[in-house]
Amino acid sequence: VFSAWQHADLERLRVLQVQAPAMPRRAEPVALSDTAQDRVRLQAFIAGLPSHRDIPTAVQTLLTLADQHGVSLVKGDYQFQPDEVAGFARYRIALPIKGSSTQVRRFVSAALSAQPSLGVESLQLRREQALTDQIEARLEWVLYTRLPGAPDPALGARR
Repeated sequence: VFSAWQHADLERLRVLQVQAPAMPRRAEPVALSDTAQDRVRLQAFIAGLPSHRDIPTAVQTLLTLADQHGVSLVKGDYQFQPDEVAGFARYRIALPIKGSSTQVRRFVSAALSAQPSLGVESLQLRREQALTDQIEARLEWVLYTRLPGAPDPALGARR
């Protein structure tokens, strides 16, 4: 049961609603532009990516570079994520590593220089003791590749 003051408040709200200027409608979400220039840029990006068949070579390069820079690796986690809408794939690589801060920094720099389609997604550092140079890190990489079955741009449209 509504009290008299609740009825009065409800009536005031109705009056305000009628008197209030119409609120502008929310704009419809705008789709990302789909211009020919955007498509050309995306195709150029995808054409510069390695084939998904090159993933084992890219991982081996990471392991070799870690060894060359004195960084020890613990078991890694790997996840392939195709993105059919975007037209390329992400290969996520999580590597727990140990080494000096200099070794880790040089390893990351060398890996990024060696593989242009590789990026650092996350880097977490931990040092057991403040006075030691040894650190433990969890590096999360993302390697961008073409989708399986995508034509090799070097061969044109044929495979």
